[in-house]
Amino acid sequence: MITQLLFSVCTLGGWLFFAMISSIAYRAAASARWHRVPARIIRRGYSESHDEGSTGCRAEIEYEYCFDGRSYRGDRVCFINVLRTRRGVLRGLRRLTRASGGFDGFAVFCDPRKPQESVVLPGLRLSVLVALGFSFFMASSFTFFLWLVLVR
Repeated sequence: MITQLLFSVCTLGGWLFFAMISSIAYRAAASARWHRVPARIIRRGYSESHDEGSTGCRAEIEYEYCFDGRSYRGDRVCFINVLRTRRGVLRGLRRLTRASGGFDGFAVFCDPRKPQESVVLPGLRLSVLVALGFSFFMASSFTFFLWLVLVR
C-alpha cells in the first residue's frame, strides 16, 4: 500500500516536472519568432556555483532595450542556462558580444505580446531538449514502475 502511494506521488511529480519543462520548451520555440530589437549591455559577467570540490559557472548579462517606445531591462541569456566551466562561459560571452557587433550592436529578442520578456539566445537549444528528454524519461519510468507495482 505504501509502495503504491509512493510510486503514485513520484509518477504525479514526474509528469508535473515534464509539464513544467514542456512549458519552457514551448516558450523557447516561440522565442525564435519574437522581434529582434537593438539593446545596450549594462553588465556582463558570470556567477560561480561551488559544490563539493567542483565549480560551475553561468553567464550573466544585463541589458536594456526599447520596444514600441518603451524602455525595458532584461537578463535572460537563454531559457535554461546550464553550468559550464569559467573559461567556457567567458569565451561564450566574448563570442556573443563579438557576433552581435560588440556592445553597441547588441540585439535581443522580445515577445511582442509581452515586451518585458526577452532573451539573448532564442529558440530551442540543446539544454532545453536535454531537459525535456530527461523529464520525459523520469516521468515515464515512474509510470512504468507504478504499473509494475499495481500489476503485482
